[in-house]
Order: sequence, then structure tokens, then C-alpha cells
Amino acid sequence: MNKYKGLILPLLLILLWHLFSIFLPLIPSPIVVWTTTLQSFESGLLWNHLLISVSRIISGVLIGLLFALPLAIFTSRITNSIYWIGPLLNFIRLTPALALLPLFLLWSDDPSTAVLMVITISAFTPIFISAEKGFRNADIKLIEVGKTLSLSEELIFKKIIFPFALPSLIAGIRLGVTYSWRVLVGSELLLSLTGLGTIFMEAHTEARVDKLIMLILLTGILGTLVDWILSKLVSDWIPWCQEVPSYDGN
Repeated sequence: MNKYKGLILPLLLILLWHLFSIFLPLIPSPIVVWTTTLQSFESGLLWNHLLISVSRIISGVLIGLLFALPLAIFTSRITNSIYWIGPLLNFIRLTPALALLPLFLLWSDDPSTAVLMVITISAFTPIFISAEKGFRNADIKLIEVGKTLSLSEELIFKKIIFPFALPSLIAGIRLGVTYSWRVLVGSELLLSLTGLGTIFMEAHTEARVDKLIMLILLTGILGTLVDWILSKLVSDWIPWCQEVPSYDGN
């Protein structure tokens, strides 16, 4: 029963939204927005833009992971390396990814590549920080037991350190997806690229409030769905990662 409590507040908000739409003509009702959503999907155009945006997210997060994971493993094995790389990491973390978009656009001369680079940067930082922390904080007692059993360095990493760091790594990936999703639409809007950003711009140009609300809800729902899928994969395949925080209460 507890898992359904999270639906109460959204349903109340939908009810309030419907009541406001009755008295404020500028606010389209939930029924109007739902009809617009169905029509947009039936036309096929929304599907095409949605797939383009999702493919950019997947590509950027995977590239960020491919860079972050080996670097996190390497730096975690070097004593005091965090003191050398910490300031730079904080600088990258605190720099808005969208601020790098004009620079990447000059370097690549291709809007799609520039957006991919921004998404990669957005995903890289949280994945690296979380993974590095997980590898560095592996239980020293378990490592000592492995050495006592004459396990090789490779086996100690594979059987002890990596499983111990996996919850932090998963949390970093989830954060990376969240940050990437946030910068994606902004990048597509700024560069007028195909994707959800294009539909946002079209809705704004046409003054379609119903379409804008549909897109806002759609991006939120998709982000929540991706986070839920990652959480579900963790709970089903990696049972010792249950301590990874989740917005759905798991």
C-alpha cells in the first residue's frame, strides 16, 4: 500500500489543475492536454523527435561512463590523488554544462556533436565522483582477507572492490542520466536541433500552451521512467545495492 502513496499528491494536483482550467481560460484542462498528447503520438512526429533525444542521452551517458570508469579505477589506486584532481573536479562540476556549448560548437562545427559533448560532460562528472569514492572506500578488512587467502590483485578487485563500489557507481549513473536529461532539451532549443527541443520551440512559436504543458510533463515522466528502470534493474540484478537512494522510496 505504501508504494501507492506517492500517487496521491499528483492526483490532487491534476484535480486542482482541472479546477483552475475551468476559471482561467489561458490554462488548458488535463483533458485537452491528454488529447493533444494522443494526437502528437498518432502523427508519428513526436515519436521521431523523442527517439532522437533519447539516442543522444544514451550515447552521451555511455561515452561518459567509458571515460569515467577507467579513470575512477586508476585514481582510486593512487594514494592522495584526490587532492590533486579534487579542485579540477569541483570546477567542472560547478560549471554549467550549457556554458560549454558555444565552445564545443566552435570546435566541432557540428551542432549534434556539440550537444553530445555537453551531455557527455554532464554525465561524466557524477559518474566519476561516485565511482571513485566507491572504489576508494572499499572495505579494507575484506581486502585484507583476500590477501590472506592469497588472491591476486585482479581477483581482489573483481570479487571485493568492484562489488563494494557498485552501489556508488549505480548512483553516479543515475545522477549522470538526470543531469544529461536536463541539459539535452536546453541544448536542442539553443541550436534548433531535431529532438524534443524543436517541438518546444514550435509550441512556443504557435502559442500552444497545451503542447508546452504536454512537453513539460513528457520530459518529467520520461526522466522518472528511466530512473525507475535503473532502480528496478538494481533491485533485480544487484541485490546488495539496495542502499542506493531513489526518488521513488526504494
